[in-house]
This record gives sequence, C-alpha cells and structure tokens, in this order.
Amino acid sequence: MKEVRVAICEMFGSPRYPRPRTRLSFEDRRVAYRTGIGDLTMNRLTTLLLAASLTSLPLLATPALAQIAVESTATIDPGLAPSGVAIADFNGDGLLDAAATVDGPGDVRILLGDGLGGLAPSSSINLPQNSGAGDLVAADFDGNGTADLAIVLKNLSSIAILLNDGAANFTLSSTVATGEDGNGPQTGDLDADGDLDLVVANSEVDTVSILRNGGAADFSVIELAVGADPRGAAFGDFDGDGDLDVVWASHDDRIVGFERNDSGSFTPWTSMPVSNLMRTEQIACGDLNHDGRDDVAIAARGDLGSYPYTILATAKGFAAQTPFFVSGGGIIAIALGDLDCDGDLDAAFADDHGNGVLMAENDGMGVFSNAMTMPAGLAVVAVATGDLDANGASDVLVAGTDSNSLTAFLLACDQQGVPGDLDGDGVVGPADLASLLGSWGESGPSDLDGDGTTGPSDLAIMLGLWS
Repeated sequence: MKEVRVAICEMFGSPRYPRPRTRLSFEDRRVAYRTGIGDLTMNRLTTLLLAASLTSLPLLATPALAQIAVESTATIDPGLAPSGVAIADFNGDGLLDAAATVDGPGDVRILLGDGLGGLAPSSSINLPQNSGAGDLVAADFDGNGTADLAIVLKNLSSIAILLNDGAANFTLSSTVATGEDGNGPQTGDLDADGDLDLVVANSEVDTVSILRNGGAADFSVIELAVGADPRGAAFGDFDGDGDLDVVWASHDDRIVGFERNDSGSFTPWTSMPVSNLMRTEQIACGDLNHDGRDDVAIAARGDLGSYPYTILATAKGFAAQTPFFVSGGGIIAIALGDLDCDGDLDAAFADDHGNGVLMAENDGMGVFSNAMTMPAGLAVVAVATGDLDANGASDVLVAGTDSNSLTAFLLACDQQGVPGDLDGDGVVGPADLASLLGSWGESGPSDLDGDGTTGPSDLAIMLGLWS
C-alpha cells in the first residue's frame, strides 16, 4: 500500500518554485496522476492541482443520493380509457397543463393546471373517427411560441398535428402518414434549423419514421428499416458532433440500435444486445451523467419483472450499464425528469402489469437505483413528467387505461440546487473549488460528505461532480 499525495500549490512570482499551500494524503494501490493549473481563487495567482484519478480511489466518500418523495397524489377523470399523456403550458399562463388521449368522441382532453398540482378538464378535441389516438408529445411545431400536439393515430398509421393558438385552442392541421402501430413519438431539432422534428417507432412494420419539419408544421418523412418490432425511438447527439442521431429499441431482436446522422443522411452505426431475460419497450434520451453527451434510458421487462437501465455514450463508443432489477410488474413507457431535485435526470416508468408507476433515481453517473413503485390505476400505459406544482421537482402523471383515470404524483423538493455548487450558479466549477479550499478544515456547506470537516473526501466528491 503506497501513499498518494494531492498537492495544492500557489505560484508566488515564479512558476518554477511553487510554494506548497497544503498536502492531502490518500492511500491506494494503483493510481493515475492528473494535473491542472489555473487561477482557481481568482486572486491573479496561479494554482497547481496534482490529483489522483478518482476512478482509482476505492475508499472515497460519495454524497448521499437524494430520495424521491411523494408529497401527495391526485386522481383525475379524463374520459374513457386514456392511453397517452403529455405535459406543457398550453394557455401561456406560465403554469404547466396536461393533455390526454382517450377512447371515444373528444379523443384529446386538455386539462389546465393551477400551479399547485391541480389539473382541471377544460376542453376536448375531435380527431378523425375511429382513428385510435395513442401516444402523444407536446412541442412548438409552428414556431409561434406555444406548445402544439403530435398524436399517434394507431388505426390510420399516421400522426396527427394539432396546432395551438396560444390559448389552449387546438386545430387539426394535418395527418402525416407513417408506419403501422406507432409508439412513443419524441422531438428534437434534427437538422439544427430551429424547427422541432419528430421520430416514432412503427412496431408492426419494423421501421422508424423521421418527420422533418419544414418550419410551419409541414413534415416530410424519412423511413429507416430497423430491428423487429421496435417499441421506442428517440433523438440524441451520441457522437458529440452537434447534430442529432437516432436510437431505436427492438423488442423481438432484443437489441438497441443507433443510426448516425451525417449531414441529414442516416446510416446504421452500431447495435447493442439486450439480455435474454428482458425485452425493450420505450426509450428516452438525455445527458444522464453530465458529460455533455446524450445517453439512452430504456424501459425493459421480462417474465420476472422490470429492468430499467441505461446505455451511456462516450468518446469511445457506448457502454451499457447493469439493469436495475425490480421484481414483479412490467414497465412499458418512460419519461425523464429531475424527480428528487438533485440536478440529475431520473426516470419514471409506466407499469401496465403492476398497475402503477416505477420511479428510479439516477446516481449522478447515469445508473438507475433506489426504485420505488406506487399504485396508479389499472393497466398504466403512459407517463409524463413536469413540475406541476412549481416547487422545483418534476412531478409524474400517468394514464390508467382500464381504470379510466389519470394519476398525478406531486414530488417533494427537499434538496436545493446542484450538489457541490457552493456559489449557486448551477454548475460545479472553479469558484466552488476555491470556496472549498478556503474552508479547508472547517465545517459548513463545503463539507459535502457530512463528516463535520472540509477535507480530502470533499475535494474528491467535488471533482467527481465537476460540470
């Protein structure tokens, strides 16, 4: 066992002869050294940081995970057999509202939010008769600053575009032909032209439809052949080149596939197998580990239960994380949001076998853990997230098809801000490091591990949270 030292040195006058300010000691078997210099304390003096690789320090303390906590629940009657939900501000009052697809006349129901978590049915919208309204997504497709709706029409193999006048009054603008049995439409600016495009997985014909927006909610369609029975597709910048690629999940082939975007043309990139114990359902994308690249969160299930897991994008490719097994039930849909107010994207899953919602915490490194389940009606098939009560935490809204209900879970926000963000600017950076070093040996906000003193483990935690 050898001693590894992290030396913090201030350069007084000549950088050739740094004066040690303090030395920190760790013990470790194998260490990769890293160095860096800069004016960390913003006093026009250069600071030299010599540090050991965090991944090689097995005894480092880590900050306690925030916990998802439900403050209250509410059940809403939206109509017969709701099958899709979305959350957005539809009437421009700064408060989040909701939309749900139901079975029967008035296929789309608009529910206005009161800012306290309440949702009140407001209006309904008729779609073409017997069109089979299913999953939906809310986004501004015509560039007027208000949230519109894109709705999968299962029986017509198409997507309906409903435009919003800004006061939650929707008009059917068009229907765009896609493949059969579309699932989980998602949005993103595919070609960086400022307009939001759409992607949807077509499970019956083994394709993914990309709907490219011309700027006025006028869509042209690109079809990609993918694996068998795709249940989910999403956009994400996985290679860090600034444009959005496509990821899809094949239920029958048990693979997750990636299509690279090269100046608007898509080519098969790579695929990753899924365990024989599970099959993939819907997916979602976001930066799960704060490295600036989009990652993939996946709803997967098997005979024994649910398997929420992630695939992280790296500079060298993709890394699948170990699924977090939850016995019983079977998750089918996913939505990302900061459910515990700690600055990480967590996940909420609709569990149609378990008749509830499964909420899983992100450990900050892109791995789901500490899942909790809550009952939420019968045959829960859709989920959306958004801060319905404006307390800082994303709340969860799910649709119970067989119980003819929506259930809202209002979540607590006991933690404020980003862990390690001592100056409150939303990121962990040099100013926070300067504050921590200035509080060395003292208690207070810099004591990130809660042991009563700011010391080596707090420094390690902060470097691990570096934005």
